[in-house]
Parts: sequence; C-alpha cells; structure tokens
Amino acid sequence: MSDWLKKSFVHDFGLPEEKVITVYAGTNLKVEDFDKNYDSKMILFVGKNFERKGGEALLEAFKLVRRKIKDVKLIIIGPNLNISEEGIEVKGLITDKNELAKYFKQASIFVLPSLFEPFGIVFAEAFAYKNPCIGSNICAMPEIIEEGKGGFLVPPNDYKIFADRIITLLEDENLSKKMGNYGFEKVKNIFNWDTVV
Repeated sequence: MSDWLKKSFVHDFGLPEEKVITVYAGTNLKVEDFDKNYDSKMILFVGKNFERKGGEALLEAFKLVRRKIKDVKLIIIGPNLNISEEGIEVKGLITDKNELAKYFKQASIFVLPSLFEPFGIVFAEAFAYKNPCIGSNICAMPEIIEEGKGGFLVPPNDYKIFADRIITLLEDENLSKKMGNYGFEKVKNIFNWDTVV
C-alpha cells in the first residue's frame, strides 16, 4: 500500500525487492468534482485509535489555534471521548458513508498527526473532498501528502508546529484550495480502486 511498507517487507522480512510492488489503495467514498468552500474554519479528525492517530497532540495544537482564530471548530470522528471544551465536537463512530462524506465536504482542513501509519486511506478520503491535509512526517504519510503540495508534514507530537500549519491554512483560503485540488487530482489518478486494480 506504500513504498514505506514495501521497504519494510524487503529490509525487515527479507523479501526480494522485485517481488514487492506498491499499488497504494483507493478511497471508498464517492469522488466527484465540486466547488469547495474553505471558510468554515472547521478542522476534521477521523480515526478510531485516538492516541495512535496523534489525537493528544491535536488537542494541544487546537488550544493554540483558538487563541488566534476564535471561531475555529474541531470535529472528531471515530473515538468516543468525553471532551467538553468550547469549539470541539466529538461525533463518535460514523459508519454511514454519506454522513461521513458530509463532514469531509464541510471541513476546511483535515488533520491526522498519526504516530504510525502504513498507508492512511483516510488521507485519500480527505483528498476526495479537496481537503488539504496535515500529517506526521513519518511512515507513509509523506508519500500521500507530499510536503507543500497536498498539505503539510510535521514531526510527530510537535503540537506547536501543527498549530502553526493549521493557522496557515485557515488564514489562507487560496493555499488551502491549491493543496486541496492537488490532493483531489491524486485521488482521481492514483488513490482510486480502478487504478490500484
């Protein structure tokens, strides 16, 4: 599913390099072009394992972002958390694809500061709805996001830099649109099941 994983199969498990081929993976959400609006000031996080997906760093980053952008919102989908902070909504697990797509469509940016990610289909899902992505600069995330192209890459747990990158995107809708469109093209050309098959 990624070159990072391919290297692991070759170096960690001793498989012949010529027998391991990266094909990536596709999104299971509908991919259709639309005019994306980036003024909602909504950050989206989607991931069941909150700790492994870097949720704690995101919460710390969000506190810094709120100091600068008062009307910012953070929507957390996946885990059931007991958080009662202003601007944060925890939606829990959403299995309905149409409801999940609604949040991807409304979001301004997608943030998943994961501590380990062999691929990360959720980034492709975010790209399908033209969201610029912020992820960690480890594992397969740099292959998907590409620093400065589909979004930003940050060292794991560095919530201050995460906050800075979030603010950059929320304050620059043109940059968000450019990165979101880049990601959308990647989904159309690479991260879709027809291409993968």
